[in-house]
Amino acid sequence: MEDEFASPQDWSDDGRFLLYGRLNPSTRRDIWVLDVAATKSRAVVDSQAEERNAQFSPDGRWIVYETDASGRQFEVVVQAFPERGQVFPISHAGGTQARWSADSREISFLAPGGRMMAAPVTATYGKTPTIAAGKPVELFTTQIRESGPSALRPQYDRTPEGNFLVLQPVETPPLTVILKWAPGASK
Repeated sequence: MEDEFASPQDWSDDGRFLLYGRLNPSTRRDIWVLDVAATKSRAVVDSQAEERNAQFSPDGRWIVYETDASGRQFEVVVQAFPERGQVFPISHAGGTQARWSADSREISFLAPGGRMMAAPVTATYGKTPTIAAGKPVELFTTQIRESGPSALRPQYDRTPEGNFLVLQPVETPPLTVILKWAPGASK
């Protein structure tokens, strides 16, 4: 099946994998991965829910993304990578645009009302990898738009030092268009 719409979302730090969103008429937005070396793609998350805005953890062993699987609103979840596994919730009262901290110990996300939240996370690697998330705390309030086309892409990022770079809306001055202007007429 040809991709009707595919959008890149994140590269793994080692450059081997590319996460991308793929629109499927029967399963809506799904998350796929391209193994660049093998030039093969496969679904990472392809349920009846909508999944989007995926990002690799810095160590490449997890992906964080948002899903509307709850049926109420989008929530932030994590699952192991490269193998599919259990899905671990991060947000509990709405969440989008999740980003990992550089040390993989925290996930930030946008909660309703433009509130920037952060949840501590602890990964355990055994026979079955698990991740435990602490209670999210509010960091600050943004003016990030939570709906519309701009919500399909993260509107902020985190620096390796833990700082936030946030896109903020700005007012643009009105544009004046002059019709039937003749050069030299203003002299």
